[in-house]
Amino acid sequence: MEPDTEIQFEFPNVIRRYKSGRIERFYLTDKIPAAVDPETGVTSKDVVIDPETGVSVSLFLPKLDETAPKKLPICIYFHGGGFVVCSASDSLSHHYFTPLVVKANVIAVSVDYRLAPEHPLPIACEDSWAALKWVASHAAGGGAESWLAEQGDFGRIFVDGCSAGGNIAHHMALRAGAAELGPGGSKEKMDGLWLLACPGTIGMDHPLVNPLAEAAPSLKGLGCEKVLVCVAEKHALRDSGRAYYEGVKKSGWGGDVEWLESDGEGHRFHVLKLNSEKALGLMERTVKFINGN
Repeated sequence: MEPDTEIQFEFPNVIRRYKSGRIERFYLTDKIPAAVDPETGVTSKDVVIDPETGVSVSLFLPKLDETAPKKLPICIYFHGGGFVVCSASDSLSHHYFTPLVVKANVIAVSVDYRLAPEHPLPIACEDSWAALKWVASHAAGGGAESWLAEQGDFGRIFVDGCSAGGNIAHHMALRAGAAELGPGGSKEKMDGLWLLACPGTIGMDHPLVNPLAEAAPSLKGLGCEKVLVCVAEKHALRDSGRAYYEGVKKSGWGGDVEWLESDGEGHRFHVLKLNSEKALGLMERTVKFINGN
């Protein structure tokens, strides 16, 4: 047996794997307990959607009064973290959702999919699909979650994601079309992180991570009406985001695709610097996208 102190892979300040198989996570391991936000009145709660796998979601509901619309759009969010760190209720996700829920007047559903390497891909995508189907199961006024069944507008469902979560959001949109229903590091580190999340694959050109790979499904199959692609200028994968935007435009897909690049900003700036000018600008654009303005 390999000694427990010998490191097999490390992404500094994010995750470390020892040759024994032991995993240590260092990035955003905190979790904000569900509660009522005293400043905004946004209420959150955690719901286990699959007792067998333990997959859960964090729900966020805006304060409702007599002026509130009878039905609210639903925003399903997939957190980032390279598929190996972070959670649906970590501090960045929580503090991103509170103002979004207020400004866009939406019900937010943050998915707590299982993490690699203990649960390698495509498990995160399967968990996310299970969450999307769980949300959809409330469309006819059924389902066990009253916030969704009573307040949700199932004609206005949005999928949203940051970093690895953006990748998941893309795959959920593709799958819906076919169904019946850390800081940016070097390429070598990101390649290593991908192989940690999805061992035994061909690396960053695998269709699960690269929607433009030769073997990837056609972008024409996206099961949504519009897409907003947001990138940070200084992110290492900025050009990949642009290529995705151009790929969607040229695919023959019948919806509308929009582009937003935040100049001078890096990875996850919109949750790391919530009240900065560029973060507030991205929030405003997201709200307009959801509300159709």
